[in-house]
Amino acid sequence: MPDLSQLVQIAPTMMKDLPQILFGLQVILYIVLVLIFGSIIIKGYKGYMHFAIRLLLRLGFGFIALVCGLGLSGLIPMFSGDAFYTLIQSLLINPFIGIVISTAVLTISLYLISHNIFNIPGMKKQIAKLQEKLKKAEEVTSKAVKRRLEPIRIVGIVILVVFLGFSLINFQGFPSLGEELFSFIGITPEEVEELGKYLEGLGIGKEIPENCVPILTLIDENLDDFLNDRLPESTDPGIKSMIESNSGFTIVKVYQVTYDQRNFFLGTEKDNVCSATTTEFCECLDLKSVMPQA
Repeated sequence: MPDLSQLVQIAPTMMKDLPQILFGLQVILYIVLVLIFGSIIIKGYKGYMHFAIRLLLRLGFGFIALVCGLGLSGLIPMFSGDAFYTLIQSLLINPFIGIVISTAVLTISLYLISHNIFNIPGMKKQIAKLQEKLKKAEEVTSKAVKRRLEPIRIVGIVILVVFLGFSLINFQGFPSLGEELFSFIGITPEEVEELGKYLEGLGIGKEIPENCVPILTLIDENLDDFLNDRLPESTDPGIKSMIESNSGFTIVKVYQVTYDQRNFFLGTEKDNVCSATTTEFCECLDLKSVMPQA
């Protein structure tokens, strides 16, 4: 079972960084989708292309598929009225369906547009593998010089233009995974960051000396005795003096606790508790703010 006090210690950092982490994950996801669906769309091009050009078109069409898919996702009806399933559908299912649809349309339109278009010089570089295709290309090219816009090519261009226009009209920007998630919970990214700063201000999550243990860990290890005032008191005036001089508090009592076969000391002052080892001051915590029941 995880040590909850240790989780609380890292909570401020996690909360402050959570919006940035979610944004980073979202960017990575978009890049992966662009590469995957861009690779699918580029297969619709019938001619030969140099690797660099193919890569650029892969990225370009993948990005277009992503934008168009997100534009179409808002038009897909919700399957359920439940708030949780609505969130999942709006964040994951609908965008995926929209991207699949846009990928299919873009692949078909690119296939039609590239009808009878061949890169003969490029194909000659691959003559061993593309001999048959080169022969067909030279034949078709010689016949099609005077009619660049064949009917089938025009159909492909019309499909592409109409689809892009329709999708872009409905495109309302890239959804923010973090904002959508926080909105579902009922908070904003700014409130999450403020909460992290607030916890950090309480002393939770800050760095402590290497030989120390977080106060919440010490309390959690001795929780029953701590809540019932059964911890043994320390009679060493040096420990009390060290805690007071480092914390600025007037310590009422100093308790001795054990953790991992090591002795630690907890000095209490109204709503604050400070910790120390036998030779080193560790930290203080506003206990009432995190454990109002104590």
